[in-house]
Amino acid sequence: LSKILKKESISYFGLSDNIRDYIYIDDVVESILQAIKYNGDGTIFNIGTGIGTKLSEVVEILEQEIGEKANISYEASRGVDVSYNVLCSGIAMKELQWKANTGLTDGIRKMIQFCRKED
Repeated sequence: LSKILKKESISYFGLSDNIRDYIYIDDVVESILQAIKYNGDGTIFNIGTGIGTKLSEVVEILEQEIGEKANISYEASRGVDVSYNVLCSGIAMKELQWKANTGLTDGIRKMIQFCRKED
């Protein structure tokens, strides 16, 4: 988002179809607040939406919401890049009575509003 607003280049390392589980910060904060109150047996919780989204799809949503085209540069794949990373947060949903409530597009809209206020 920042790079598009600043008209800087976004680097795609390897292919633009790497999939990640994007989650809005307010949903993460809510999971932490629930975990603080948790009195269970020390379970480890994955916090995520459980929904995989390609990097290229995220950039497309950003472009649509901002009304500007992103400058993309394609870089060689790095050894640390994982092609698929989507978390199963079923234990957190059950034990913490928590789930992510903000959809990707809504989260992006909120981020854009916040960043534009900060300028």
